[in-house]
Amino acid sequence: MLDEAARTAVDSAIVKWDDAERVWMAIEWTLSHDPLIGVPLKEGGSTRGFVYREAKSIGQPDVQVIYELTDEEVIVRDAVFSDAQASQAGHA
Repeated sequence: MLDEAARTAVDSAIVKWDDAERVWMAIEWTLSHDPLIGVPLKEGGSTRGFVYREAKSIGQPDVQVIYELTDEEVIVRDAVFSDAQASQAGHA
């Protein structure tokens, strides 16, 4: 599930970056298969975050994701898209 802020960020990113939609699908897949992937941001670990890094050469942005785990779902609270720091895929 996406909060309104996260939905707005994803929609804007899809317009700005050529391959942002595929990036977002990868993030959703990752969270659905391993919701503990992120590091805890608050005591108790229910609010977590991680960074998805990509490359300019493939038209994909970097994304910082903040999400919350509940008993029933994963809620993405925010997603901050930015130009990829790496120029080529496979390079940091």
